[in-house]
Amino acid sequence: MSADRPDPDEVFDFYEGGDYRPYQRAALHEAANALWSKEEVSNVVLNLPTGIGKSPINVALARQSGDAFITTPQKALRTQLERDADLNPYYSTLRSRVDYNCLATTDDEETYDCKDCPVNRSDEQSCINTANCTYWNRKEDAMSASVASITFSYLIVDGYLPVSTEDNKRVSFGNRELLVVDECHKLEGQVASLHAGFKVSPHTLPDRVFAQVDQEVGELPDDDVTELDDVRMELNRTFDRAVSYISDKGSTGMVPEEESLEVQACRNFKRKFKWAKMQVDKGRPWVVSREETTVGNNVRYSIHVQPVDVDKFLQEHVWSRADKRVLSTATMPFASDPDRWVTRLGLDPAETHVVQYPMPFPAENRPIYTDKVVGKMSSGGWDTHADEVVKMLESLSHQHRGEKGLIHTASYDRAQQLGREFRRNSRVHNSYEDTDLSEQIERWLRSDDDMFFSPAATDGVDLPYEDCRWQALVKVPYPHMGDPRTRYMMDERNAWDWYYETTAQDIQQSVGRGVRAPDDDCAYYVLDASFFDVLQKVDLPDWFTDAIHR
Repeated sequence: MSADRPDPDEVFDFYEGGDYRPYQRAALHEAANALWSKEEVSNVVLNLPTGIGKSPINVALARQSGDAFITTPQKALRTQLERDADLNPYYSTLRSRVDYNCLATTDDEETYDCKDCPVNRSDEQSCINTANCTYWNRKEDAMSASVASITFSYLIVDGYLPVSTEDNKRVSFGNRELLVVDECHKLEGQVASLHAGFKVSPHTLPDRVFAQVDQEVGELPDDDVTELDDVRMELNRTFDRAVSYISDKGSTGMVPEEESLEVQACRNFKRKFKWAKMQVDKGRPWVVSREETTVGNNVRYSIHVQPVDVDKFLQEHVWSRADKRVLSTATMPFASDPDRWVTRLGLDPAETHVVQYPMPFPAENRPIYTDKVVGKMSSGGWDTHADEVVKMLESLSHQHRGEKGLIHTASYDRAQQLGREFRRNSRVHNSYEDTDLSEQIERWLRSDDDMFFSPAATDGVDLPYEDCRWQALVKVPYPHMGDPRTRYMMDERNAWDWYYETTAQDIQQSVGRGVRAPDDDCAYYVLDASFFDVLQKVDLPDWFTDAIHR
């Protein structure tokens, strides 16, 4: 073992997860051995089903590296990790500005979070030089910690910041030895839509900038637009105005993170547009869609631009942030052909080691029942079978009277529709509420209502024991064909394997929401006959198929 490489046999000294669960010790050692003993390995994929305990493994590997990021795709997952009393002492968490109360400017009359405080919104002042700034104190702690826990989004934003100011004030984390990406099974879609992609809309550009392009965007042709070149002129005009706006507002001498929110919005747009333009010029496909929203008496337009492939973006903006990487998930896409998924993410299969172990929970504790199927819900099937679905859910709710049940609806409209049918015994995941999903679920758990209807609780939700004793899949969550990226994948690449694999990922994740320990149990009922199509099209893992009651 090289003197400058960790000894994989010592990784157990960094484990803080209590007693080892089945396969956990073996998975931890295999991952450490691959990372630190094999010269050719730069990436480790932990494909470990729910119950093995990936978080203690992630933290142990990060601690052994001595210089690591741990990232999560959602704030809720970061919070979930932060609440783990066994692991919390061993990393420093940085949240968003909005999560911290401002102590520097608060007086008796008004309080602020660190995003909305007068200093952060000022063009003349900087929080970085403000005494007792809660956000900057926490950021400095995280930047100096050997293990920093941040969201995946923040990792990307941080990469655009200078490491330090001219007077050596630390601004960003810089690169590290190890990058851990938790819950990475949806990484491809999330990066395409949220990180590499962008919107030109009233929400992403200041009003004074967007107002100048609103009319131009509205005059785009009504035909479906599938290539960025078709709106190049309109985007160029927007870009020019954004740059002009920045030049007018950006003379404060602040570091990028401390600029006013309006200037930050323009800079973000400038950065993303330049990347998109460069990729299109290289012949890589991007797709564009136009949306129309009525605000009062006014019609507002926006365009959503996203790449079809994300490998180059990840290589440049994410994988470059560390020498080695750990990708952690319970449901690796294309699990029977890992090289395929790894390649789609811009990683080299020859430099990647996959760690896989069986599901430790008994199949009888997590049954998947298919004898409650009502019919196919796609292609107008929902309108045909909606009344039958309501009757079936009534039957299941009586069967599980007094027990919490999570209902997966695949759309907010469907959740609302079902919520109206069970108004006295349910909560509905409302997309328009300011609170996030985890807070809405917390309200449901504290209530006397049995059912929770949601299209977005397939992953990132932890509902052990009495928090959830049954689930129902009322609609198979196929990718939305109205999404231009999905349409391109199907029309131009005939990618039906990707289409069904993406669907299977959501279903597998949803099954795992209610069984979180070996002695836990939760029944899962399938109501959509399209489930059988997915079974035929996808090579699903044994832990999933073993639980199906046909």
